[in-house]
Amino acid sequence: MLVRELGVVLVVVTLSAAHSVHHHGHHSRGEREEDGAYSPRDSGHFDEVGGHHGEFDHEAILGSVKTAEEFDTLPPDEAKRRLRILLTKMDRNKDGQIERKELHSWILRSFRLLSEEEAEEKFEDVDENRDGKVTWEEHLEDAYGGTVVEDIQMHEPNVKMLQDDRELFNAADKNKDGYLNKQEFSLFSSPEEHPEMHDIILNHTLSEKDTNRDGHLTFQEFIGERASNQDKEWLISEKEKFDSEYDKNKDGRLDKAELLAWVVPSDDEIAEEEVVHLFASADDDHDDFLSFDEVIEHHDIFVGSEATDYGDHLHKVHTFSDEL
Repeated sequence: MLVRELGVVLVVVTLSAAHSVHHHGHHSRGEREEDGAYSPRDSGHFDEVGGHHGEFDHEAILGSVKTAEEFDTLPPDEAKRRLRILLTKMDRNKDGQIERKELHSWILRSFRLLSEEEAEEKFEDVDENRDGKVTWEEHLEDAYGGTVVEDIQMHEPNVKMLQDDRELFNAADKNKDGYLNKQEFSLFSSPEEHPEMHDIILNHTLSEKDTNRDGHLTFQEFIGERASNQDKEWLISEKEKFDSEYDKNKDGRLDKAELLAWVVPSDDEIAEEEVVHLFASADDDHDDFLSFDEVIEHHDIFVGSEATDYGDHLHKVHTFSDEL
């Protein structure tokens, strides 16, 4: 963590001195990593060589991709004005500065709003007939491009994928009417975001990887078929992650709690890492508080802005802007 933060500080110094264009877009938590775990929310925050992508920071503060895109069109003075208003809302004890716990709570709030925004956009895409509900057939059309179920089932890996999808769909259908409304669709499209869906995720993972059906994963079960054609360096790296990151009680296997912690990355931990990053970027006097002036001084890290094309965007109306 220390090495990462030192790298972050250097990157921030470089970025804050340069003009850049940000490209926002939802990174769906529904995406899966190669090992089967859900992709963490911040997977695009840093690249493999330590490069920093500031759009994640902006969305973590603003709680909306649309609003972050709007901020990118604002001149610095307007971005600072709106950011100062946000700070008064973030500052829950009204002492004129932002504590770590206040920033942490705000970022978790932003994560929830981002998930809601993404789920609503996805719902509108899948609900082809615009009747306010998603059918199983509409999901198949969206997920598989109209490929008939019989064709999907011709390939063995697809059979389990289809079965898992159907089980998640049925579990999300709380009123058992055969359709998913917006709230139910959120459970289905992002089950990792909803604790009531975690047992199903856990069972799906165990059914896929737990070859001896003892309810635990050994290292061999963890790597599974991924170990084919991999070199020794890869095996050492995976074993290190298994032992140091996932096997919390050091008994050589993953129990259900450890398995779930691996499959579903913690938003709370990601928010804490973001707090550390933002404090390292903006706490200039190192007093472990962010004054409003410090945040405004580094406004481009928190919300971004550009001095170009502002006039072309004045016609844009967004509910967040109205609130400010």
